[in-house]
Amino acid sequence: VSTQSTWGFKQVLANQNNLRIFFKEMTSYDQAELKKHNTQKDCWMAIGGKVYNVTSFLDDHPGGVDTLLDVAGKDGTDEFEAVGHSKSAVELMKKYYVGEYSGDGKKPVKQLSSNTSSAGGSSSSLSGVAVLVAIAALAVGYYFLVVNKAK
Repeated sequence: VSTQSTWGFKQVLANQNNLRIFFKEMTSYDQAELKKHNTQKDCWMAIGGKVYNVTSFLDDHPGGVDTLLDVAGKDGTDEFEAVGHSKSAVELMKKYYVGEYSGDGKKPVKQLSSNTSSAGGSSSSLSGVAVLVAIAALAVGYYFLVVNKAK
């Protein structure tokens, strides 16, 4: 196999992958279709205007199977945001994406708030503050125990 034909084959595969992504984004599911996928063997949900088939993820979900089954076949945007998922969880969702959610046609489709994708960041900022407070407390304690005692 020549280098040129190998490169051509890689291009075809890359283009097929791009087409697959393009057509997934073109696929839209309404509420009636989403409702059909509400079991442990076929579990879909909408989050932030996107539809995810999480059937293969049920056993791996840190919150347990029942957490996902509670929103199976429904829009779980509110529940997803209420928990506060990390950036890695939001990234992982891409693996299960199957299309866009068009809702019921009566009310607007819920979107994720802008702070959802940074949910992991706010807890790490809080951890940073806790570390700074602990260091300050140690410094004050050192001052009173060692420096002040020497005077």
